[in-house]
Amino acid sequence: MDKMSYLAGMIDGDGWFSIQKTVGQGRSPSYTPVVGVTNTSVVIMDWLTAHFDGKISSMRISGIGKKPKYEWRLRVAELRALLPELIPHLIVKKDRAELLLELANTKSNKYRGVGVPVAVQEQREEIYQRLKELNGYSSLLGIDSELAAETKRRGSHSGEAIVRSLANNKARELGRNDQVAHLI
Repeated sequence: MDKMSYLAGMIDGDGWFSIQKTVGQGRSPSYTPVVGVTNTSVVIMDWLTAHFDGKISSMRISGIGKKPKYEWRLRVAELRALLPELIPHLIVKKDRAELLLELANTKSNKYRGVGVPVAVQEQREEIYQRLKELNGYSSLLGIDSELAAETKRRGSHSGEAIVRSLANNKARELGRNDQVAHLI
């Protein structure tokens, strides 16, 4: 089995690309690219960490009889090495992976102590907004993407450019599951 193709399939199906934006007092914003996979299988999570490192965390599930969910995530150092190999295998989320790689390539220790140049800050914000737009597929379903993003942020890391649950719920209400699966 080709590990990279399997990972691409996992990400295209159960994965996501996001950018965590953190704004500190008196500092320029920090943008952290993140890739992850959410699944109920511990076996898959163990396979991901065995082959690609990363970190696994469990997610709280409400409701009787619900399976526990796990989340596997990679950060900048791991992304830089992985994305160039992964991108050719992606089908659905290739454009998002390319944006994350573009952002990861703007990260550098050379800015420590001297500050990130304005041009690089603007480039990072533009990438963040483009990913937010790509992940904001909810507008195609008649959902305000800013509302959807804000709704998602309440349950996740502040500032992540990712929209999932509200749009999926709305799609189920509209009977458009097949269309949402195609859009994601």
